[in-house]
Amino acid sequence: MKLRASTAREWIMWAAVVASAALLSVLIVGAPWLAHRGNTLLAEVVRHAFAVVCHQQPARSFHLWGHPLAVCARCTGIYFGAFCGALVYPLLRPLHDRTTPARHWLVLSAIPLALDWALGFTHLWSNTALSRCATGLLFGFALAFYVVPGLIDLGFTLKMIRQARAARLQGARFLQTRAPR
Repeated sequence: MKLRASTAREWIMWAAVVASAALLSVLIVGAPWLAHRGNTLLAEVVRHAFAVVCHQQPARSFHLWGHPLAVCARCTGIYFGAFCGALVYPLLRPLHDRTTPARHWLVLSAIPLALDWALGFTHLWSNTALSRCATGLLFGFALAFYVVPGLIDLGFTLKMIRQARAARLQGARFLQTRAPR
């Protein structure tokens, strides 16, 4: 296999993924900050947006400024873990390598999360916000190594589709100018 440096486009796609993950992380912490500052409407909009993916039970959430974060402790771990994983991704894998690790690594990273949930659900073990967050961090970090190459590849696929459409349009225009009248 021939080694090559990552292109500027790959770095830009990676930066977009990291920026998106950072934005989600900021919004998670931003909701209680907004509520604390008196902007309850905007805080509720942020919380409502995250309600699609999280139960948001205050008893299972970290609190800042007397208000719960926009997601529970486990989801906080997943989001922040994904941000950290995306951030360090180019240190561990070249951006031009769009293959994902073997799926068993993702499954292995989910096992502590699933055990923490299952043992807490069955009351065999009392999980804590810290255990929920830590297992979420592990899973989120691993998840980044599947999401980052997928999104970089998606960016290139969309670029190729745009180029193919432009070429078809260019060909159609060429044929229109050459058609006999």
